[in-house]
Amino acid sequence: IDIQTDVPVARGLGSSSTCVVAGIMAAAALTGHTVDRAELVRIATEVEGHPDNVAPAILGGAVCSFTPTDSLPQCLRYEVSDRLRFITVIPPYEVHTSEARKVVPQEIPLSTAVWQMGRIAGMTRGLETGDLDLIAAANDDRIQEPYRRRLIPDYNAVRDTCLNGGAKTIWISGSGSTLMAVTDDTIVAKFLQVKLCEQFPKCDTHILTCDTEGAQIEYL
Repeated sequence: IDIQTDVPVARGLGSSSTCVVAGIMAAAALTGHTVDRAELVRIATEVEGHPDNVAPAILGGAVCSFTPTDSLPQCLRYEVSDRLRFITVIPPYEVHTSEARKVVPQEIPLSTAVWQMGRIAGMTRGLETGDLDLIAAANDDRIQEPYRRRLIPDYNAVRDTCLNGGAKTIWISGSGSTLMAVTDDTIVAKFLQVKLCEQFPKCDTHILTCDTEGAQIEYL
């Protein structure tokens, strides 16, 4: 088995889910089994422990997911505007999910929960339509980012560079350490990539778009 991947470990980009989904799909292909997407999500969720990352990896697009008590994962898939460009800054250091979870409070005030829940719909709609103002307004996280950004030494500097360079907003990808800025202007995206590479030469910087197809099997 030859594994080639561009997804770094412990950077908040779903490396474990990448392995889980690839393994399940490869096993099905090699054994001649036909497994539909819903079943893939179920199996992958059982292995990974939650559908948060495996569901979008399998389905593509943006996916809101949850698992009802004693039931199968429920996944709501949304298209993401093809105008959006995600400038992804990957630091050379890791932030492990277990560590990132420890710094987030186990309990939050009701007002914080209400604040955040109201922005979920806004973010979903913004990603669908490519409305950067809506995305930026909805991207005001009070649950995890104020705490997890302390684990990322470059957070403030990268954030300032991106926002001053034309990005509309920026967030932590997963539990970190990757940071992701958003624009709908390819010129701004390319400018930021050059600027970030100059200022943060030890980081890997990429311009990404959202995958719409999900995981695929290719026979070489």
